[in-house]
Amino acid sequence: MEKIAVYTCIIGHYDKLLQPAAPAAGFDFICFVGRGEKSSERDGVWEIRELPYEGATRTLTARYAKMHPHVLLPEYTYSFWVDGNIELVTPEVYEIVSAKVAEGVMLSGMEHPTRDCIYAEAEKCRDMRYIGYLKLAQLHLTYLLSGIPRHAGLMETNVILRCHNAAVVKDFDEMWWSKVVGLCCRDQLSQVLCLRRFGLPQDHLLPAGFSTRNHPAFRYHAHGR
Repeated sequence: MEKIAVYTCIIGHYDKLLQPAAPAAGFDFICFVGRGEKSSERDGVWEIRELPYEGATRTLTARYAKMHPHVLLPEYTYSFWVDGNIELVTPEVYEIVSAKVAEGVMLSGMEHPTRDCIYAEAEKCRDMRYIGYLKLAQLHLTYLLSGIPRHAGLMETNVILRCHNAAVVKDFDEMWWSKVVGLCCRDQLSQVLCLRRFGLPQDHLLPAGFSTRNHPAFRYHAHGR
């Protein structure tokens, strides 16, 4: 089987780069950093690469990396994005990913641990003051016009497995990026919209009820620790 790229992005030392437990053969580990932030070729198992993009904010820069594996990692067929605050703590992670690749899954991720509704997610973001009332109304109208019902499912976007060079996945990622730039920088608020546009199912890496917050193969850390 071809090697799979496990990749992350840490801009401005926002997170500490976490070393995965027992890296498996068949996986390469790549960390993208901001321009001028690369100080060495490697950090533990991670190859350090400078990101060829600089957004208006640190968050936007990191989200570019998340949504452009087809640009950043063209030499790989599959990539496994991991947010900087997610630690891979047991070799079971690689077994889970390899099984999905063997199935030929185009895109897979995490079921959201507490919500199953993009409308509710937008409302939660408003409650947390990540967005305002006008943006909430715009998002709800966008979902309605796109035909998305309430409780249509929601994924947590902190890990994503993708066959990123497949045309449909490239198109999904480019649309997702356009929504992050033009609609709302909270990427979970547009992922379902883009998945539905291209007919990609909400495939889950883990059994129902599990996420990076409670599965023994992962450890969830607070950002900026």
